[in-house]
Amino acid sequence: SDCEKFARAISILDVPVFGIVNILGFNSPEWFIANSGSILAGAIAAGIYATNLPEACKYITEHSKAKVLVLEGNKQLIKYKDNKALKDLKVIVVWGEQVDAGLKAEMESGGRLKVLHWDQLLKMGEESFNLEARQLKVRPGNCSTLIYTSGTTGNPKAVMISHDNVTWTARNMVENYVSLLSNDRILSYLPLSHIAAQILDVHCPLMTG
Repeated sequence: SDCEKFARAISILDVPVFGIVNILGFNSPEWFIANSGSILAGAIAAGIYATNLPEACKYITEHSKAKVLVLEGNKQLIKYKDNKALKDLKVIVVWGEQVDAGLKAEMESGGRLKVLHWDQLLKMGEESFNLEARQLKVRPGNCSTLIYTSGTTGNPKAVMISHDNVTWTARNMVENYVSLLSNDRILSYLPLSHIAAQILDVHCPLMTG
């Protein structure tokens, strides 16, 4: 699956177990794949609001020590044009359109940062890689995702959400609060960097198959 390809690709890119992958963009298949692929690799997904200004975006990337940043199009990519302070960031992956060649060349000029297209990343993930060894290191109480506040009262603050928190909450929602069957279709529109949208749009549907 594309989620497994994503998981293998970020593993090949040396994102460690419990390493951070930032996701920046509006709701799309790529957002879901990056989120679930990060978890499959034993890494931690950390979404960023698509409407955040460059300062807040870069603050989250620096604070979370993200090694890989997945984002939507050149409009989001340009927010990271000045990235000298982001010492941990190694790779930016762009989905939705081709990368602006001039911007890519400028951002890669120092040799520290690589800018890839989404298709290149998934192609990399076709290589064989043993994900099971990474997955066995993850425990239910470990962090699954970082949820950052919107930053309206200062810098965004991170909340650690564990794997058993996510699975318990999704199961409780499906069994007691929402009528959701495996053949239902849902509309995803709330920002996926918010835990409510992740539970309802990602984890509850997974729980129902």
